[in-house]
Amino acid sequence: MPLIADRFDLVDTLAVLMLENRSFDHLLGHLSLPPGASSGVDGLRDDPAFRTRFSNSGVAPFPWGRRPWPPSVEWPPHERDATAVQIGDAAGPRSMTGFADAFRRFPPGRGAPDDGTPPEPMGWLGPDEAPVTAWLARNALVCDRYFAALPASTQPNRLMALSGTTLRGWTKEGPGCLLPHQRLVFDWLEARQPAVRWRVYHDGFPFLTLMPSQFERILFGPYRRLDRLADDVREEPDASFPQVIFLEPRFDGLFGPQNDNHPPHPVSAGEALLARVVLALSGNPRRWARTLLLVTYDEHGGFFDHVAPPPIPTPKPPEPLVEADYGPPFETLGVRVPALVISPLVDPGVCHALLDHTSFLQLVTARFALPEAKLPCLDRRSADGRFRVQSLSEIPARDAPQLRPLTPPSPLQEPPVVLDHPVPEAHVEAALALWHHDPARAAARFPELVAPLF
Repeated sequence: MPLIADRFDLVDTLAVLMLENRSFDHLLGHLSLPPGASSGVDGLRDDPAFRTRFSNSGVAPFPWGRRPWPPSVEWPPHERDATAVQIGDAAGPRSMTGFADAFRRFPPGRGAPDDGTPPEPMGWLGPDEAPVTAWLARNALVCDRYFAALPASTQPNRLMALSGTTLRGWTKEGPGCLLPHQRLVFDWLEARQPAVRWRVYHDGFPFLTLMPSQFERILFGPYRRLDRLADDVREEPDASFPQVIFLEPRFDGLFGPQNDNHPPHPVSAGEALLARVVLALSGNPRRWARTLLLVTYDEHGGFFDHVAPPPIPTPKPPEPLVEADYGPPFETLGVRVPALVISPLVDPGVCHALLDHTSFLQLVTARFALPEAKLPCLDRRSADGRFRVQSLSEIPARDAPQLRPLTPPSPLQEPPVVLDHPVPEAHVEAALALWHHDPARAAARFPELVAPLF
């Protein structure tokens, strides 16, 4: 069977949707359980040996039939200090036995429940609770060795996904915590002659609103609201349609309820977004036949996963660092996260290749022959050479596209959930800074800024 790299002549558009804060076992671990188990997926196992090996602080993982309601009740800790405990607790390094302990020890977890209910990080979602994801898993390529790039939280991992490096080692969302400038994949694409066409479709404020150096791109460059995606796929001429697409959910409450799947928000909102994206991209069969979509998550969000991340270190970047923003070097990949490759160019099934967020960057650089393909940050190996993060260009491909109708199920509609989680101060600061950068253009691009926020 050929690899995607062997069939680059068939690939016109590469797209990625990165959601928030769910582990592989939490969202896709059910694929290895009967009934209807998907053969070959390394997920949950309903046997005493599995439960004993991965007992977390006295809590057996995933008591069957005791799953959380899709709106996650709590917000498990997932910064790098908590993640270090989760990956390796008293049972030894990378034993994956510290999730319950971290939930007790670190805010914003609520500690051990008194009623015998399993702690939130040990719960999992079944196919009926995340029906769009479960349907796609049966009709797409499931990557069960896809890890977050770093054992850390949102900002470091999203920056890794956009550049292969990060100047921040944990998420900072207080006042004065906007992101410093760093070179991004957008710069790589624009530097090639002719430039590679790219676009960000965002459902709320783009993630890089937190990076003031990106304001010109956000206000005047290839950024569009997500509600334009379906029309663009159907109608935009090939000469201007993007070759690389970055899709973003709503990360905060400034534009309405979040749909990024970040706990404690309900996964139904993220499921609806996922269906919307898949239907939009497949709405033009001719264009869809030459498109590859990666759906993944920035990091695990504090939820249990049983597969230990490989010991692949990430050197500190050569750019000047604020040590308080970064900390010590990272010694492993992050916790395993859900990843689906959806395309008429790829057979449904299971891929066991070792992947992380730089795998999509490797695919982009290979497909468009970018010089950055040789960057050390994209050639991630362990010190002894036993592990290597592969490129998505190395996954199996079909000899020819196979178009099938895509009709994902409708997500469950749940009662409204009242959440007392204020918008982080850094997000409000970023919105104000964007407004002051160019009020007229900001009002045109983001009418939500004029009322009722300001």
